[in-house]
Amino acid sequence: MLRVASPGVTTLAAFILILCGCGLESEKIRTYALGERVQAGPLVYDAFDTRWFLTLGPPSSPRIPASRFLIVHLDVANGGATEANIPTLSLIDDSGQTINELTDGTAVPDWIGVARKILPMQEQKGNVAFDAPPRHYKLRVTDETDQIVAYIDLPLTFGTDEKGP
Repeated sequence: MLRVASPGVTTLAAFILILCGCGLESEKIRTYALGERVQAGPLVYDAFDTRWFLTLGPPSSPRIPASRFLIVHLDVANGGATEANIPTLSLIDDSGQTINELTDGTAVPDWIGVARKILPMQEQKGNVAFDAPPRHYKLRVTDETDQIVAYIDLPLTFGTDEKGP
């Protein structure tokens, strides 16, 4: 005899399958170590240094963060055949909270800016800055369509608190 599941059981089973599918999708997003090259569409990211600062700028008129400044030094290369935009970057902490990069580069050394276009076969080097409490983060790397491609692990390491460069 063939038994047909009740609508409630069918709905529950469908919901579980959807949840499992979402979990599998997020597992496909790889986390790279600091210093590893990350391919995101035509762009190749290489974040290789992080530094924490209590202030930025000259001692006579320092820029003070709400928490601390995290400066991430990176190189971005365009391996594509056309001009590309380097998307805005963000941090994700271990609890899932997101912190967007600063849009004001005042006193950020070698700041790469916010509106970032990169020509084919060129690279752009510089720093992005975040106002963030000291903790472990991952840098979210997206492609030109803002789809998450990978994360770069940014371990919480610093010796002494530094005053800005």
